[in-house]
Order: sequence, then C-alpha cells, then structure tokens
Amino acid sequence: MKLKSLLLGAALFTAIAAVPGYAATGDDIPVLQSLQHEWAKANYGLKDDEREAALKALVPKAEAAVSQFPQSAPLLAWRGIIMSTYAGAKGGLGALDLAKSALKSLEAAR
Repeated sequence: MKLKSLLLGAALFTAIAAVPGYAATGDDIPVLQSLQHEWAKANYGLKDDEREAALKALVPKAEAAVSQFPQSAPLLAWRGIIMSTYAGAKGGLGALDLAKSALKSLEAAR
C-alpha cells in the first residue's frame, strides 16, 4: 500500500510538471530535453521488459545530470519522474527503494 501511495504521489507530480511553460533555465536545457525525450520514448513507445530496461538505463543519465546541475529544480523533478516510472515498471518490493528515492528527488525539486 505504501508503494502505491509513493507512486501515486509521483504520478501527481508528473502531471503538474508536465504543465506547459514548465521549463529549465540556463545550461541544463539540452540535457533536460534529452531526458524528457528519452523518458517519453521509453514510457510511451516500449512495452514490458523493453520499457523497464530503457527506464533503468535512463536513471544513471538523470543522476549524472543532477550531479552536474545540483540546484536545477527541473532536473531534480525529472530524476524523480524517471525513477518513479522505473519503479512502476519494475514493480514488487524491489521498486520500493526506487520509489523512495523518487519521492526525495521530487521533494527536493519543490
């Protein structure tokens, strides 16, 4: 039940973050757009194991972007979105740590 609550919260944040006009500023725009594009391709264009693998591969890219721009709220938000989406694709107890990390990233972005 707790995992569902975490994922639901992350999904709500995803909906809010997707509002038009939500954009990064400064040097992080290219990496942010790349993350968004890759996430959309994985999330909407792939199924099952391929989707999970693509999202798993996207997590370190989001981590690296946040390491490079640690004060970027949009990058923190998208790291959370990517991690929560991966957690949902992975499922089970193994996803709980991912969901918790996603929530922390989303809270930091706020």
